[in-house]
Amino acid sequence: MIKIKVCHGHSCSQLFSKYTFDRAKEELEIKNNERGLSKYEKIELEKCPCQGNCKNAITVVEEKDKKRKLHSQMNPIKITKMIKKM
Repeated sequence: MIKIKVCHGHSCSQLFSKYTFDRAKEELEIKNNERGLSKYEKIELEKCPCQGNCKNAITVVEEKDKKRKLHSQMNPIKITKMIKKM
């Protein structure tokens, strides 16, 4: 399973991480407001607290096979492309 976590810390929130999260939720066809599984149940989406990457906000964390990868300066368009590659 792959987890996608969208940071909702102060810096990311100021850059409207909510819209990036909402776009990911739409792309994955998740109905729940805060978190959930994609319709294929292989990608889980959730909000997360600050990841300490504030100067490169908006931060998205991708967790796969116990490995974490930070994606910086994300936006709704970039997260859509990231999800399509999965």
